[in-house]
Amino acid sequence: MTRTSAGGLSVFLAIAMALGLAFTAALSVPDTGMGAKRSKAVSPAKVTQLKRISTLNGQFISLSKRVKRCPAASADLRAATKLRKGALRGTKRASVRRLKAKRSTMSKAVVRLSRGAKRCAVSPGGTRVIRVPDGSGGAGAPSAFSAQLRLPDLIGGSTLDLSQVLTGRAALPGDVAVVEIGALAGEGCNSRTVACVGIDTLALSRAVNSLLDVNLSLGGLLDLDIGVLRSELNRALASGDLSSLISVQPVGGQLVRLVPQGPLAQLAGLAQLPNDVIGGIRVLA
Repeated sequence: MTRTSAGGLSVFLAIAMALGLAFTAALSVPDTGMGAKRSKAVSPAKVTQLKRISTLNGQFISLSKRVKRCPAASADLRAATKLRKGALRGTKRASVRRLKAKRSTMSKAVVRLSRGAKRCAVSPGGTRVIRVPDGSGGAGAPSAFSAQLRLPDLIGGSTLDLSQVLTGRAALPGDVAVVEIGALAGEGCNSRTVACVGIDTLALSRAVNSLLDVNLSLGGLLDLDIGVLRSELNRALASGDLSSLISVQPVGGQLVRLVPQGPLAQLAGLAQLPNDVIGGIRVLA
């Protein structure tokens, strides 16, 4: 009887220790020193606030990486970074009431960065230039150059440098058409006078819905009705109405800019963009 009780106690203590370690790890917030030993248990109310601050901090980090090279968001980044620093300072010893105030400050930092990210996506000269690697073997005949497009390229309003793709060609055609990906090898894209951006509507729909799913808790904070936005995007994609979602603008030489439109532009303020392939670009040699 004594052995059974001792064994049961050992198992209980082992499980309790494992759960305690996992719980402590789950609550860690970057740059706050919360990984240090605690002298007393943390209340459930404090745990809740720490988790919310940690979630917001993750959103901040994701957005800051996207806008750090965008001149249009430099002021937003400076202001938001200052807010974040104040929000994370002293969280270890803060009371629940104080943590709520810190969470509010962190929310303001995320909102500020979100606005900056939206501005970068639609402002000329506000986006970074991405050098697109050669996508040989993609859609089209051997005499065509091709490259993949990813969700961050589109939602971030990026300017794409196709110089590595267009080897031997001086510049892009003046006409750039947006088509469904199945039409990339079609008659409309078999001309040296036109470049085609092909969008895989199914892949884009999956990527967009995944993005919305991970941002459900922040819809209210960013003044977005996630349900309505999801319906508008899915309706446009199902109908093939790509012109209401995407604008493609040649900006000289071998550069082309993708600009999100309508409901797709609203996604520019969300963090944690999946790096999914959502289409391709094709130009005849």
